[in-house]
Amino acid sequence: MECTTQPGEDKVFLCELFTQIQDTSTSEGQFQELAFLLREIVVYSLSLEVKDRARFYKHLCSFGFMVSIEIMLTYEVGVVVATAVDILVMVSEYHSSILRDYILSETQDEDGQFLNILLSLLVDSQYPDIDVQLVGLVKMLIDSENIMAEAGAPTTEKSLFLNHFYKYSMHRLMAPLMAQTATETVSKDTSHNAVLLSHILDILSLCVERHTYHIRNYVIDKNVLGRVLVLLTSSHTHLALAAVRFCRKIVGLRDEFYNRYIVRNNLLAPIVKFFVAQGQRYNLLNSAIIELFEYIHKEKDAKSLVSYIVENFMPSLDTVDYVNTFQCLKLRHEQEMDRCSQLSEPMVGGIIRAEVSGRYRRDPRQLDEDEEAWFDTDEGGSSSPPDYRQVSKHTNHTYVAGTNSPRPPVGLHRTNSMPPDSKLYSISTSLVDYDEDSDEDPEDTPAKQPKLNST
Repeated sequence: MECTTQPGEDKVFLCELFTQIQDTSTSEGQFQELAFLLREIVVYSLSLEVKDRARFYKHLCSFGFMVSIEIMLTYEVGVVVATAVDILVMVSEYHSSILRDYILSETQDEDGQFLNILLSLLVDSQYPDIDVQLVGLVKMLIDSENIMAEAGAPTTEKSLFLNHFYKYSMHRLMAPLMAQTATETVSKDTSHNAVLLSHILDILSLCVERHTYHIRNYVIDKNVLGRVLVLLTSSHTHLALAAVRFCRKIVGLRDEFYNRYIVRNNLLAPIVKFFVAQGQRYNLLNSAIIELFEYIHKEKDAKSLVSYIVENFMPSLDTVDYVNTFQCLKLRHEQEMDRCSQLSEPMVGGIIRAEVSGRYRRDPRQLDEDEEAWFDTDEGGSSSPPDYRQVSKHTNHTYVAGTNSPRPPVGLHRTNSMPPDSKLYSISTSLVDYDEDSDEDPEDTPAKQPKLNST
């Protein structure tokens, strides 16, 4: 603790340290020692509490901490640049807002801006050993969720920083990809270049996932997906796989703007062509392509993509029989076309067509024949005695006492159209007691015998 608090309290020491770093006359050996010292100070500061550490970093910034780091990044010695990147990674892990505030406060030209210096180190590949750290650092800075997660970050900081990134830095990141995919094949298909393009796709995937309309406008305006799919022609499988995954990331957003963009520019054609050329190979790349089409088949918001695939590529995909993905796509397209045609047909006689099974079903608001007969029967028009034991041969309706009308089905309640004199008996109660239905002996029922003899 003493090692971290004492430098922060010693203003003379800090002033001398940063002055020597910023002095152009400092020798290379001395400059390296100063860079190592600054890294040790930052390393030991990690043992502080979060609030104390944030206060300590701000105290360092008041002496020119960020300016010194920028000088170290442009120093043409690999070990010094690597040391500067280490320091930035440690600071950004918990207090990346310090770096963003410095980026937004810069007024120099684009090439001299802090974020563009980091991107230049990445895309120029001057120091391949720190490429992975640079990718992680850039992703940390541009991650919108990371911006909002930091305590005290204003709501407008996310919008301000993303606007700054897409206006001044995005073209610097995309420069290698745009330059090498200008034709139908990758212009520089080397292993070193494939690794660089993979790093760029990694950052782009984060942008697609987190930046919503910023990256959507950029992708559509610059046809970024079309350029990325050119990478399928690369001889490096990991680069082609990264291109397929980037396409899958865009489709997975379920954004109709992206879907229309894909259909309009026929962007699945390179994937289908590559997949058919691969044949029935069982590898990671073919599996990724099949998973892409499987997702489109199951996703309910991808109807436009389903129609686009079936109408344009089904003759080529029909030959793929070791998975049923494409047959399911075709079936879903046919069902959707059938459903659309049914919706245009009027309902006749209370009958509507079921969407999935294709069978007819009755409108639940439509009465069946027995219900209509019951409501339309005139109780006073019967001239013959009712047969109380009569039961319909076609239904299980019991007839109503005093009429020839059938009892309404269970669950049908009296309405205003029901005759007011109708006497409906409970389902659980018999309408008439019949002698043959009784288990009692007539002699055992004296209450009934006098009544019979009186007649």
